[in-house]
Amino acid sequence: GRRLCSDPSCEKGDSGGGFCIAHGGKRRQRPANYNAKYRKRCEDPSCERTVAGGGFCTAHGGKKPKRCTEPSCEKADVGGGHCITHGGGRRCTQASCTKGDAGGGLCIAHGGGKRCSHATCDKGDQGGGFCLAHGGKRRSGNPKPRGGATSNPSKQILPADEICGEIV
Repeated sequence: GRRLCSDPSCEKGDSGGGFCIAHGGKRRQRPANYNAKYRKRCEDPSCERTVAGGGFCTAHGGKKPKRCTEPSCEKADVGGGHCITHGGGRRCTQASCTKGDAGGGLCIAHGGGKRCSHATCDKGDQGGGFCLAHGGKRRSGNPKPRGGATSNPSKQILPADEICGEIV
């Protein structure tokens, strides 16, 4: 097998010099000039930027990321020359629905995308495998959690069976 660290109280592997990293063993390090040596640079002699495409950076005519073609929209083109907001990308396959495809050909409202892992809940996954009512993580930048203990008793978190319509 693998050589172990020479420190008698340690069971980690030898990373060089007879010891693990924690006890002074060597780390494999990239050369100090690794990025400068291995990344491609813009072909303009006065430029130090990284190549974006075609041998040049974006400032010197390299490939620029595609943008939505709607006037005054700076979002990324996701297909068809438009961002999701302006109709780009795949759409929900349900008749008369214009929302974006969230997975499986359907939008969230029609059953696409991930669902809450709670046994009887069919709401959308908000992160961590669950909807907000069942402990899903918040994705927005708002640090204040939804619900929770407040001074107003009418604003307390409801039990999951009341939120999802379960009968226990």
